[in-house]
Amino acid sequence: MASGWTDAELEACVLAYFEVAEAHASGQPVNKTDLRNRVLAGPLAGRTKGSYEYRMQNISHVLQVDGQPWVEGFRPAANVGAGIVDRIRTLLDKHRTRVIADDAGPAPTDDPDELDQRTRDARRGRVGLRPPGQQTPQRTTRSVEAFVRDPLVRAAVLSRAAGVCELCEERAPFLDKHGDPFLEVHHVRMLAKGGSDTIGNAAALCPNCHRRLHLGADAAEQREQLYCGLPALRRE
Repeated sequence: MASGWTDAELEACVLAYFEVAEAHASGQPVNKTDLRNRVLAGPLAGRTKGSYEYRMQNISHVLQVDGQPWVEGFRPAANVGAGIVDRIRTLLDKHRTRVIADDAGPAPTDDPDELDQRTRDARRGRVGLRPPGQQTPQRTTRSVEAFVRDPLVRAAVLSRAAGVCELCEERAPFLDKHGDPFLEVHHVRMLAKGGSDTIGNAAALCPNCHRRLHLGADAAEQREQLYCGLPALRRE
């Protein structure tokens, strides 16, 4: 329970947590035992090693609930009371202000590939950051190259699928605004790589499978599964 813990004691734990997190983010070694002993000899004098470790797990719990990464080694505790969660969150927010001021992180971008890269970089960054975001994101105009698609091919592929994903064989996840099963037409050999806009090079997929074929680590294996499971396809 959180009873008996002062704000000063909780703040000492939060500061220690950030010290570990920032060391990990910068690739610096950190001796968690020495840090714990230092905190127990100072602001947490009279507290036990177990109580310190549990408070650190409480902090990980709050970060996990808030969708933030947490420090490996401080596994989130279960059944943390709402009162302690609120107090820890307040202290995290207080000290995040300093961290954000010191390291603003990657800048916003309108390039989808660059946004993906910067997102992955940020996820490997400092634990516990709650970014301020943008109240009024800047607008930009981008020139995008697009292919002229044949609606007859698209219609034929969707009719062939009859509302069932041609990869996972699950029904479309929802109906679109016209009342039709929502599937997306995917060119197995991408148009940008010289693929044709024909029914022999197109499959109707649910959104999950479509994203998986574009972005999944196993995209090549899934593409092969599609070829093997759908006789209408022709390798290009």
